[in-house]
Amino acid sequence: MKKDLGWLGGGILFCIAALMLMPTPQSDPDATVIENVLLFDGTRFLEDRQVLIQGGLVTQVAGAVRAPAGARRVDGSGKTLIPGLIDAHTHSWGDALSDALRFGVTTQIDMFTALQYLDQARPARESLEATERSDLFSAGTLVTAAGGHGTQFGIAIPTFENAEEADAFVEARLAEGSDFIKLVIEDGSAYGRGLPTLDAARVHAVIKAAHARDVLAVVHVSTLAGAHLAVEAGADGLVHIFHDKVVDDALIKAIGDRDFFVIPTLAIIAGFGGTDAHPISRDDERLSPAQIASLERRFPMENKGALTRALESVRKLHEAGIPILAGTDAPNPGTAYGASMHAELELLTRAGLDTAEVLAAATALPAEHFPLGKRGRIAEGMRADLLLIDGDPRKDLTATASIVELYKNGHRIEPSNPGSGEAATALAAGSISDFEQEGVEASRGFGWQPTTDEIAGGTSTVAFEKAGEGGNGFVRIDAEVKAGFAFPWSGVIYFPGAAPMAPVDASGIGAVRFRARGDAGRYRLMFFIDGQMMPITETFDIEETWREISISLDALSSRERLTGMAWVAGPGVGEVRFDLDDVALEPAR
Repeated sequence: MKKDLGWLGGGILFCIAALMLMPTPQSDPDATVIENVLLFDGTRFLEDRQVLIQGGLVTQVAGAVRAPAGARRVDGSGKTLIPGLIDAHTHSWGDALSDALRFGVTTQIDMFTALQYLDQARPARESLEATERSDLFSAGTLVTAAGGHGTQFGIAIPTFENAEEADAFVEARLAEGSDFIKLVIEDGSAYGRGLPTLDAARVHAVIKAAHARDVLAVVHVSTLAGAHLAVEAGADGLVHIFHDKVVDDALIKAIGDRDFFVIPTLAIIAGFGGTDAHPISRDDERLSPAQIASLERRFPMENKGALTRALESVRKLHEAGIPILAGTDAPNPGTAYGASMHAELELLTRAGLDTAEVLAAATALPAEHFPLGKRGRIAEGMRADLLLIDGDPRKDLTATASIVELYKNGHRIEPSNPGSGEAATALAAGSISDFEQEGVEASRGFGWQPTTDEIAGGTSTVAFEKAGEGGNGFVRIDAEVKAGFAFPWSGVIYFPGAAPMAPVDASGIGAVRFRARGDAGRYRLMFFIDGQMMPITETFDIEETWREISISLDALSSRERLTGMAWVAGPGVGEVRFDLDDVALEPAR
């Protein structure tokens, strides 16, 4: 008997019609599909996944994705796809954002930088355009005591004396552009020195003011006592692990179930103990001269037990369920932007975190706690800041530095070799400052700031101000050079770039001309060069009456990367006063 198969034909026709009605992926040659890859999505590992990148975002994550025609396909076999790394503690200057990106750090959470630098970087973090720079979120200006930690880095820092002023002070910081508030509780005792620091009343008041405006308040500490004060005052997190003592049960109990985190910055603490825990070879072609110089620098003091105590504290905090975030404190001595994240990850494993927890500390957790928007995870709708790395970090964590492909804002980026990046802005000859305007002004660049050997661990101090009236203005420097550093100094520095220590090309400049007077003696003009650890120094003599002085730049073999010029007293110790006027640059002949 002949069977009636009409239902079958009708079914086939229905299926064909349904398929024709289904949306067909449009052609998109800018899309990318990463196939057959081990995926770490920010919290867990997932085997054999496909990830579709379109329009700067991750649009699909599955065992198999429906990709548009023309999409670029990448075989991820034997590789791992992880979110772009987030360094939760940096101090960003100069080439920080491009240096970091070469090592897979797609976002930096900065704990103190110049406001001009933050203003310039802020718009890019909302963009999905192709870029060779990481994104920047920042505390802007830190909150510290007058003369306290953070006032020694060549940037004028506003301070306040009474808790009653805290509310207005925090409001001013947020109006300037700070994304969150960072406080400094640092009396210097962990380093064998004394420093002014915020008292408990001001710490409580600042944190209360920040929370009233729904922003985070995080705290720099180096001692267990400082950590207790921060927690008692209601801080949201510590941006260093203390290292004078191991954490006690009382602090863990005080933190309790609060939404609290710790950024240990173990890489910098390793440096205190004279330990080089860095997995990145100094021969790595991704390192710029400035990064290499930063890695080679060392703190003048050593604390052999600091790292051991810090690791034990992190282990205990982690076991208590307190979130640990990865941060480097770059570019402090022994660290470098981007590169040191891979050292920090390895140190976190020594503190007891497993591979997934370590990677979460550098991706999902900082994005969640600060918060940073659609960053830190690989999921539909998230920004496509991604690293395709060679190997399986569960077997070898150093694989995180073996970057096969790097995606920023969904664009495959091949970061420029650090030696062949954009040329520094050319520095033009002409007047820098005649000091006839109100304040200590400069005609170009970031301008004038105090400078002392505190940045290198010394204790010298300085004060400077505009002096004179009418057409007779000048800058007066009161310097106190103190023993305690091998080459002590105290004076003023001029930053010719748009931000402190941003390089400029001074190859067209032949000399620096200025007038000076003051306490008779020999002084120094120090030229700072990007990538060079020690400044190039020329000397000049000052007398009680004004004299014009010209200092040649012939000794600067790399003047195309000039970052600063400092007029200083030292190395002889003592108090001196000297004046500067009519500072100008003469063209090369």
